[in-house]
Amino acid sequence: MNARRVALVRWWFLAALFSSCAGPSTGPVTPSATAAPTLSATTAPTPRPTFATIVVGGLTWAMRDGPSVPGVTWWLQGSSPDGSAPIAAIFRPAGQGPFPVVVYLHASEGMTNEQLTIGQTLTDAGFIAVIGCHTTARALVTCKQTAADPVGALIDLARRLPDARSAPVGLVGCSIGGVAAFTFGASRNDVAAIVADSTSGFVEVTPKAPVLLLTSNLDNALVVDDAHHYESIFRDRGVVVEATYYANGDHMVMFSGPTRVDARRQAVAFLTKNLRP
Repeated sequence: MNARRVALVRWWFLAALFSSCAGPSTGPVTPSATAAPTLSATTAPTPRPTFATIVVGGLTWAMRDGPSVPGVTWWLQGSSPDGSAPIAAIFRPAGQGPFPVVVYLHASEGMTNEQLTIGQTLTDAGFIAVIGCHTTARALVTCKQTAADPVGALIDLARRLPDARSAPVGLVGCSIGGVAAFTFGASRNDVAAIVADSTSGFVEVTPKAPVLLLTSNLDNALVVDDAHHYESIFRDRGVVVEATYYANGDHMVMFSGPTRVDARRQAVAFLTKNLRP
């Protein structure tokens, strides 16, 4: 069994282990015989960009209905003859593209409302953000069957989206999502930056792209130890690594109150630096 397969098996094991988003009238009004009718000026809503079906990596992606989530431009669902049915939320910035693209890999709880808030943060910074299910965790949106290669499918989709820049993408992984980001950042040549938030798990691979590690020293001791381990071994293997260890916060610093703003600021700055043309 090669190193990539071992890493993937351990990643799925971790996913299973950790899964246990004008005032009212005051009287009658007599109409004037000579006054012209008054027309109220209304502002037309900004039309949603159109989306055409995308076929890539053995999946056909099409628009579907989804929950109301701030910033989501499209909800998409993939389909394939083997029954795969991955779901992805696409967040697109306003204005004229092309835009750099970031794929966010959610934590073990799946596509919850809270996990999806990172999409708005990324679009506000000028990125197209793709947040899709890479596990079958029950959440705001639940995938009954992920793609055979769940993370690869999201990366392939991201690169084919309307107004996506024709360039490598960024991967942001939270908790178990960080292990997946390391794995696919090592096996693919179209990943230019990796952000790992509170990631823990055995990793045999070496990412090819620069890595930002974000961790709270108040997190579980294993998570903190693993972050220091990643930092050390990646640097020894020639990977460009940046790391921040917060004195406050909790697990998943991009979502923990005391660290949320700064951790997201650092993630955006790192992605901007490494995904610029």
